[in-house]
Amino acid sequence: HQAVVVAGTIEAVCPTPVEPWRLALRTIDNGRQATGSPITHAAGGNLLVRRQWLRAVRFDEDFNRSGGEDGMITLQLGAAGARMIWCREATVRDHLCPVDVSTGVVLRRELWGSQTFSRAACEVGGRSFLRLAGAAVRILQGRAAVLWGIVTMSEHRRTVGAVRLVRGVGT
Repeated sequence: HQAVVVAGTIEAVCPTPVEPWRLALRTIDNGRQATGSPITHAAGGNLLVRRQWLRAVRFDEDFNRSGGEDGMITLQLGAAGARMIWCREATVRDHLCPVDVSTGVVLRRELWGSQTFSRAACEVGGRSFLRLAGAAVRILQGRAAVLWGIVTMSEHRRTVGAVRLVRGVGT
């Protein structure tokens, strides 16, 4: 594919039985995109980058405590014209303990992740208005899903809605 960056799925696994939907909250996947599909950014847990392109970017030490430097680097590479693709066959497993998929931990992680990614996108020159509009939509969708989860007494729906809501708030 002549790609500069190749990313793949990071599958959450836990030796202790937990609900599959909780593991899905921590799994990073690009839907069912085919190998070779273009992407705009990626997480660092399952990432290949052509070494010579790393000269075009820098690790931002401002992200040392918050994380997010992987997103920053892939955004910078994309802005520099790097071809980035998804590889359906490339999967790594992220071994977690039950607390890692608890609602509180997942929500804090999603809030932090959306904040750091939004910051990186703004620094690279992302479209602030579009990000704000997308955040507003996620907040509204998340609130509706949380309410529906309350009405149906579904912890799964409530939690998934809360994840969407905090992603919007973080953005």
